[in-house]
Amino acid sequence: MRITSGLELSYQNNDYIYSHREDDIYKVAGDAGYLIKEWLELVFSLSYEERKSSTGVRSYDRVMALLELQIDYDIGNH
Repeated sequence: MRITSGLELSYQNNDYIYSHREDDIYKVAGDAGYLIKEWLELVFSLSYEERKSSTGVRSYDRVMALLELQIDYDIGNH
């Protein structure tokens, strides 16, 4: 098969010592790739992250898109 894909869902709670600050971080990410060769893959990934902080200025939303060319070539075998 030449098409690859992945999905990630995560939740993280940061409770800071010696502070009243607490953050909840939610993230969803997915990717799809195309194997050009057995050792060469073109991958597109998209992610969304939301941080809800008890300190309002530390809250944010982030969307990221990434296009990668991944090389996994074993030069020891060739």
